[in-house]
Amino acid sequence: MASTVDQTDNENKKRLGSLLQGWDSAYFVNFVFAASFSLAFFVRFLDFFITPTWQKLVVFICLVLYFFVLFFFFVTPIVRYLLDNKRKLLLTVLIGAVLATGILFLLPGERVPIRTVHTMAISIPEGSNPVTVSALKGPMESIIPLDDLETTGTLGGESVALQQGESLSYTREMTGGLTMTLSAPAGEAQATLLWDDQQDIITLDGEAAVQIQTDPLSQGTPTQAMRLFLMGVRVNRGLTLFLILITFLGGLDLVFHNEEEIYQINRSELQRYLLDFLIVGFALILIAFGVRYYLPESTPITALILLPGGVFLFLKLLYMFMPSLPFILIGVTLGVNLFANVIWFNRLLSVPMMEERTFNELASHVNPDERTMMSVGFYKQLRGADLILPSGSELSDEDYIQRLIRINYLEDVVLADYQGELTAQEYSRVMAQGEWTQWKKRLPGSFFFYNAEEPINSPIAIFTYEDDVLLVPTEWIDDLGLFHDIVSD
Repeated sequence: MASTVDQTDNENKKRLGSLLQGWDSAYFVNFVFAASFSLAFFVRFLDFFITPTWQKLVVFICLVLYFFVLFFFFVTPIVRYLLDNKRKLLLTVLIGAVLATGILFLLPGERVPIRTVHTMAISIPEGSNPVTVSALKGPMESIIPLDDLETTGTLGGESVALQQGESLSYTREMTGGLTMTLSAPAGEAQATLLWDDQQDIITLDGEAAVQIQTDPLSQGTPTQAMRLFLMGVRVNRGLTLFLILITFLGGLDLVFHNEEEIYQINRSELQRYLLDFLIVGFALILIAFGVRYYLPESTPITALILLPGGVFLFLKLLYMFMPSLPFILIGVTLGVNLFANVIWFNRLLSVPMMEERTFNELASHVNPDERTMMSVGFYKQLRGADLILPSGSELSDEDYIQRLIRINYLEDVVLADYQGELTAQEYSRVMAQGEWTQWKKRLPGSFFFYNAEEPINSPIAIFTYEDDVLLVPTEWIDDLGLFHDIVSD
């Protein structure tokens, strides 16, 4: 039995040794080539700038893995041929590649949508009929609240009416352009549209509305960090072209000018073993490219498309050295999911059988985090209200604020310098006045919502006492004896 285990270990070591054998500078060149090509491909074809940060990392790693494996088999012979046998040819190729790359830098840079500060302004010239601006949307069809606009016009419902001499403007850091609808209900009119440094005159005939889409490739006013990154992208594009030219010219010389040299795929046995990965990876890249090309306004899912290819390669390599390990991992994964379903999913199935139809009873089943508890609890109140938080408190954390904004469509979250922590006497006095709705928190303590059954139009201020959080509309602060100058102002 022991000899069988030793024999298996020796076979695994031989497989690993055969894979690592002969690694030299050619593989390093291939890795640089794969990384450079992957970044250039990602930026140019897969909407790098609108992809969330963590997804950028996943996509880049998957692309590097695929192109490195591809170059490992098919480019390595050319690179090693140049490095080992053709130093003079390599010098000639290097000079030609440098010249070609230098020419690239003299050409205008490629235009791609980047995250930058865009400015849009619409003005109505003298003598024009009124113009109505409506259906203002940002990138990915996101609706822009009219309250975010700076305008001298008249806000009405879901549109802005601009008379002659009036204007509106909107400035925001984003990736892509805006869309909007312009109409002239009173007859022919004109509007001047300024998008970053591009100005257009829009003529309206007074009959049909006109849909306007600004240039999503405009550079706007990028930050210093973005300028540096764009310079790096351009340098990487030159490096990619440089390496492509080296490979192409070296391959031509190897194939056409040296009959004694026969091009052979590097590690052909390993290539046959990973051929299915190369096919699957190529198909996934084509799918990712097709999604971004035909559905440019859709939410980026490139990471979800390419990730199975990276996992497939990982499992293939594991199976190569330890044939049983992938099955062990799959078994562990199924076991964890089964355990999680027994513990959690069964509790969700029991929701219809709850004795009390209350949120607290539901929360005891699904166990949401504190922000979700708080959000659901005063959702009705926050639909049209601002939220005031005491600066310096745990609730004023930026992640906490952004979560509240996304869930509740808040008008605004304001950090104010006031004493948000109540004394024991204040807490006892205000709690004795009734009209409080209590929701137990996931952690110790409770949320208390004052007058929660009534629609709230005034801002809501947050007070705390130990582990409890009190949400009080500012219109009730005086009645509760919680007068604070800054909150009231």
